[in-house]
Amino acid sequence: MRGDRDQFRSHLGETHESAGERDRAAEAWRNALSILEDLGAGPETEAIYRDIVSYSGLEHFIDVPIKNFSSGMYMRLGFAIAAMLAPDILLLDEIFAVGDADFQLRCLDTIKRFLDQGKTIVFVSHSPDAVRMICGRACVLDHGELAFDGDVENALYTYSRILYGERAIPRPPEMSAVASIPITESAPELDAKSEESAAWLFDRVAQEGLRPSDRVLHFGNSSVATTERWRSFLQENHFAGLVNDASLFSLPADTGLFDVAIADSVFPFRPFNTVARCIASVVRKLAPNGRFYATWFENPDAANFDPIVQPNGVTSFSDSEPYHYPLALIANVCDAVGAMVERVPSTGHPGGESLLVISPRR
Repeated sequence: MRGDRDQFRSHLGETHESAGERDRAAEAWRNALSILEDLGAGPETEAIYRDIVSYSGLEHFIDVPIKNFSSGMYMRLGFAIAAMLAPDILLLDEIFAVGDADFQLRCLDTIKRFLDQGKTIVFVSHSPDAVRMICGRACVLDHGELAFDGDVENALYTYSRILYGERAIPRPPEMSAVASIPITESAPELDAKSEESAAWLFDRVAQEGLRPSDRVLHFGNSSVATTERWRSFLQENHFAGLVNDASLFSLPADTGLFDVAIADSVFPFRPFNTVARCIASVVRKLAPNGRFYATWFENPDAANFDPIVQPNGVTSFSDSEPYHYPLALIANVCDAVGAMVERVPSTGHPGGESLLVISPRR
């Protein structure tokens, strides 16, 4: 931590007009180093000092003596160090209880980046919404004793029972294991382009916040590699892969609800009445906060019935495969079944398809 401070102080002082201001900046630097040392930062902290202070949003307060820091200011600086140093294990205790909305969004972006990198986060909170946003598994402690360890919704139910007794939130519905869903056809071998498309869609949904605890229904492009990709990410018995439409339309009543559904290159190869039936069937099996992702070829002009050359050079049609459909037409079906649809900003789909997400109307 004690590297070439004089050089840094000199560089910092160049931005100030007076010797007094240079002395004040040097004092601010000494105070910041003291804080960072107290928080356990290593020698590499000096190199990223400016980034840490900027991330914390405390540029105008860094010269305040540490004894006058509020607990929130201290926590902001601590999280900023963690964000810049990228540890393998991050312990967070009520981080969303401090800071303004902008800082909290910055924290969420950092946490998501850490999770995407496979890092471990232990998150302590009394906020159900924050736990739902971040966690795939939750433990409940009651006077230091482990009261529950498992899925998030049942953890929140246990927490609510401890706090409120009979006034607790309702117990979440029981979910049957989706692995019991029969796959009526063997998964076919996919060509290289379809395998690339399946991998792209998995990565895109993961970026949208897929959690290991999510229950996923997948149909369309399917292969052994595709199935393994999803199952290796998700908890056991949380993935159902269907090959044909008949399996989708005849899902058992006791299947339970899904958090995420995927239609991979299905819509371009189905007439619109089948697409509408797919949407209705999936929406009925979505959890209240569930999401249904589907790729499709878009017709940007509902009044145009001519063939369209898509970005990847494929020609799509209004009356034959591969089909293209206006988003407004899909929106009408969604509205009829109590759902809403939006286009997901995305580029680079190997097959040139666009991506949409359908969710139950709240």
